[in-house]
Amino acid sequence: MRLKDMWSTVTRHEHPVLRRPFFLLHPCNTHDLMKPLLRAQGKRRMNYLITWLSSVGPVVGLRLPLGYGKARENLSDIQTVNAEPN
Repeated sequence: MRLKDMWSTVTRHEHPVLRRPFFLLHPCNTHDLMKPLLRAQGKRRMNYLITWLSSVGPVVGLRLPLGYGKARENLSDIQTVNAEPN
């Protein structure tokens, strides 16, 4: 995604409760923002939400512990083992 395209992804609105301007990620452009990450995953499955949060979160000060990604990897391993036929 090019820098100029990023600004069509970030839009300014008035906060409905605080009545102050704030910036939000336009939901219609989320796929364009995530497309490079989805391509990079290859055959490896990833948790879309955790990937999105770890990509966008640092911009607003959100820091996810590494354990979030690790827990998902371990859960995938367990589900794969349980799904195998006998």
